[in-house]
Amino acid sequence: MDTGKLSHGTAWHQAARALLKDETACCALFEHSRAGIVHWSLEGQCLAVNSACAQLLGLPESAVSGKPMSQWVAPEDWHQWEEIRAHWQNQNEYQSAVTWRLRRADGSHVACEFHLCPVTSPQGVLIGGAAMVFPLIPQSDVYLLTRLQVAALQTLPHPVVITNTAGDIVFVNNAFTEETGYTLEEVLGKNPRFLNSGRHDRSFFQRYWNTILAGKTWTGEIVNRRKDGSFYTQEQRVTPIHDAHGRITHFIAIQQDVTSRKRLETELRHARERFQRIFRANPMAIGICAQTDGRFIEVNDSYIKMMGYTREELIGRSASELNLWVNSTQREQLVTALKRHGSVNNLELQLRTKTGAVVDVLTSVEPLQVGLEACWLFIDVDITARKALEAQLRQAAKLEGIGTLAGGVAHDFNNLLTVMKGHTEMLATFPGLPPEIRASVHEIAEATDRASNLTRQLLAFSRKQSFQPQPVHLNDVLTNLTKMLRRIIGEDITLEMHCAPALPAIYADVGMLEQIVFNLAVNARDAMPQGGRLTIATDVVTAALKTNTGANKEAHALYVRLVVQDSGCGIPQELHHRVFEPFFTTKELGMGTGLGLATVRSIVEQHQGWIELRSEPGQGTSFFIYFPILQVPAGSSAAKVKQPQQTPPAPRGKETVLVVEDEPVVRQLATDILKMHGYKTMMAGSGPEALDIWAKHHSEIDAALLDIIMPGGITGLALAQRLRELRPNLPILFTSGYFNSQMLLESSPQLEKQNFLQKPYTPNQLALALRSVIDQSVATAAKNTSAPSPSAQS
Repeated sequence: MDTGKLSHGTAWHQAARALLKDETACCALFEHSRAGIVHWSLEGQCLAVNSACAQLLGLPESAVSGKPMSQWVAPEDWHQWEEIRAHWQNQNEYQSAVTWRLRRADGSHVACEFHLCPVTSPQGVLIGGAAMVFPLIPQSDVYLLTRLQVAALQTLPHPVVITNTAGDIVFVNNAFTEETGYTLEEVLGKNPRFLNSGRHDRSFFQRYWNTILAGKTWTGEIVNRRKDGSFYTQEQRVTPIHDAHGRITHFIAIQQDVTSRKRLETELRHARERFQRIFRANPMAIGICAQTDGRFIEVNDSYIKMMGYTREELIGRSASELNLWVNSTQREQLVTALKRHGSVNNLELQLRTKTGAVVDVLTSVEPLQVGLEACWLFIDVDITARKALEAQLRQAAKLEGIGTLAGGVAHDFNNLLTVMKGHTEMLATFPGLPPEIRASVHEIAEATDRASNLTRQLLAFSRKQSFQPQPVHLNDVLTNLTKMLRRIIGEDITLEMHCAPALPAIYADVGMLEQIVFNLAVNARDAMPQGGRLTIATDVVTAALKTNTGANKEAHALYVRLVVQDSGCGIPQELHHRVFEPFFTTKELGMGTGLGLATVRSIVEQHQGWIELRSEPGQGTSFFIYFPILQVPAGSSAAKVKQPQQTPPAPRGKETVLVVEDEPVVRQLATDILKMHGYKTMMAGSGPEALDIWAKHHSEIDAALLDIIMPGGITGLALAQRLRELRPNLPILFTSGYFNSQMLLESSPQLEKQNFLQKPYTPNQLALALRSVIDQSVATAAKNTSAPSPSAQS
């Protein structure tokens, strides 16, 4: 070890003297120093030792103090004290450290390094000496320690490089040669610049050298090149090594190859970026929430759009805080499933948006670790539209079933109504009928009309009724209905009409429009048993354009609006969603069929419109019906709705009519009606029977009345085609109680679709329809052949 010389004026001596003058500090240092400290007089008597020095001698402090120093220091070493004292007394320099051997209590010797310091009186007179004592490691131990240190460096898994201040390599470990591919002989004495990859500029290395030459440690990443030319990334920590005088003698660099880690970090960053892109842009609503308290940690744009909140309003708050749960039972069901299974797949839930709207979702939840926090990753698929479509499909299936039932019922029911209606009207024509009997006949006729109307409602509701739209003005329809409406609602209800002038035309079936108004008026009447006010109004409004996929908030269109308001009892909010259901009614048993509003909505939807309800208990009820405006081409106008006129009596005839009807009572009724009007008849109960009659009497037959739906293998349409093949200009009147008979007729272009009479019919309607068909056929034949036609008698 290099032992320098210190004078009395050195900083070390000045600090020592200052410390000795401070009694408190001196005592603290003396007692607690790990180094041995000893103080002796000029005569060489030990004045004091600390515990560390006493332990070094193997004796208690009391056994050392007061004894001559020569008793503990080897005599051949202690004789230097006289020389040192003389130098100090003459204020000359002397070695600050000497090596003396101490004799321990067990007789062994230990070499120690004494760092000496003179002790003077306040007047500056030398009065003794003091020293800090450090035991020296034996040379053999130093060699062993050096070997151990080298072995430790060689076994490190990370490369280690030691260079001198010139940058020449003086040591590398095995990990360095394995990492770089260079041997020890190839690198010793060389500058590490042979590892330079060219990836770093001069300023990088300038900062590198400025740091370590300033005695500081440099830490950073550097890209190097191996012997085979491949690149690798290292984390390096370069530390300067100082000698006893504080001068930098070497640099030691500990390196760690982070190429794999950097690659993994890059892959992880790319994976995170991909996840973020998928997370953000996914059309499904996705979010992450904490498992501990359910607070939102992140949500994507689709979730924000679905729920109507901003990201700032959601992050940091839970679904419970935001009142998103519509049903707390569903929340408990979700929590239970997560506790039991650890994840959830396609659980159907309902959530409440910021606006209060309810959305149906299928939620899937998986555990996710975000940093140190356990979270849930959830995906919500909005199935609100799908649920609505499913409801529509169920409704359509229900309507289809009801329609099929309605069609079958209508066929049989209309046959019965035809008989009832025909016989009551024929009975009413008898003169001298007693008043009480005539009143009963009138009641039967009205009951028949109500039953017929119920059949029409059933068909309209199931959309099996023939739809015949035309350009019409809604105000004209209402004007024609005013008288009938006043009769329906009664005298204790005031009817107010507010029709907007110059109302645009709509494309509608007049009969169906009348059905809408009639049904709503009847409902209003029943809601005001003590009287009240019924208001019917029309106007033009702008509303969001509606299509099969729902309302388009971005596009708007003009609509004709029909408003029907009453001052009745109102409808509770919880029943609003059910009032349009078929067969649902709040009326007393026997007072309603439950088809009125269902029929109204069905008709409105057939007209590409929609209906809205506003009602509260005690506040009356309002229905708002929207019809698309018809864009009428220039120069054309909507059809004027004709005022209802009294049906004229049918003219009599003398032709022979083939009546083909499978229902015996209806066949007999039709025959009786025609005979009453002067016609001769031949009857058949099926198509084959009719062909047999035709084969025998075709020259006598002038016209045919055919039921469209008949058993026996030949329908009315097939029979008509056979007869037309035999006589092309044969007048034929079709009739049926079935729902789609007219549609079947329209599918046969060779037959006159206008020659159709729907059951139930009155005697006068049958006679008028038949007369019209015969006269039209005669006129056509006369125009084409100029042949004489049968005359009609009135």
